[in-house]
Amino acid sequence: MLQNDAIQKFIKDIPGRTNCSASDMYSFVECLRNAPVDVLLQATDFFQDLTDEGIKLDFTVGPSVDGELYPKHPLLLLNDPNSAQAKFFKSLDFIAGTVQQEGSLVYMEVSPQIMERYKFDINEKIPAEFICQGMVKTFVEIFYKNNENIYKTLCDFYTSETDMDRQSVRAADLYADIIFTPATAEILDLHARLGGRTYQYIFSKLGPKRFGPDAPKWFKTNGHGDELMFLFHMDNDGKDGFFDVKMADIDLKISRTTIEYWTSFAKTGIPCTGETGLPWIEYETDKKIYMDFADDISLKQRAKHKTVKFWLEELPKIDLNSPFILHDEL
Repeated sequence: MLQNDAIQKFIKDIPGRTNCSASDMYSFVECLRNAPVDVLLQATDFFQDLTDEGIKLDFTVGPSVDGELYPKHPLLLLNDPNSAQAKFFKSLDFIAGTVQQEGSLVYMEVSPQIMERYKFDINEKIPAEFICQGMVKTFVEIFYKNNENIYKTLCDFYTSETDMDRQSVRAADLYADIIFTPATAEILDLHARLGGRTYQYIFSKLGPKRFGPDAPKWFKTNGHGDELMFLFHMDNDGKDGFFDVKMADIDLKISRTTIEYWTSFAKTGIPCTGETGLPWIEYETDKKIYMDFADDISLKQRAKHKTVKFWLEELPKIDLNSPFILHDEL
């Protein structure tokens, strides 16, 4: 969630890029609505604001606590079981999850300037120095007011590997954990505690082609967006197209099964399939059962338990009035 001061920080450069004055917010928004698409895309290009200091974590696109649609941070509202928002959330059938490694985004965001400053090649490695100085430091500055103890705790947790490939993977882990992993676990727990029908998944199947650029040599798992070709059956028999891939038989089987689960959930609120006959057991806060979409689809428990425990139980809670609040991927 974006708080007002984060929004003000983001829009400070927009008037100069769009010729829309920000002196009055309503007039500013109306001006942006009438601006040409190419102007808006250029003005909000994520990559033009990257620096050589580290990963950009002050996200500029997302919902905001505006006092109207969101009168308070949603977690504050949803943690009150008597609130109208919590009652509505409980009434919804809910499914949430991630791919095995959402942190593939990290190698898409590391700029040439960053690599030059920290003396590394993203295709070969991500060193511990960059994890601490270019990732952890930025995160702690934004969310923990430069707390030195939290900085050291996070740095130690993500830089304990001696193997350079594994150390590089820990950088991807950190990126995924900052944005996706614990947030997903928290919202699943919240919905289940309210008594709603709740389901979790991890999509760990590696597809025939990645969603995004080729991965560095140390990145072996699937990544952010890689489940989309299965969910939307993006096989085009190797012809020119968005993915330009031909799925193997096992890929097609996983795709059909995935689509059946999601279609069933959309229709009935209960994900099921006739392909494998495997019932998808509801998520509960004690057992934490989830569906693992791999070559062999199966039920497992406690997804990334060590990481979730570290973030939700061992680290201090992030102030929900912080300018930027993390989100989960649904």
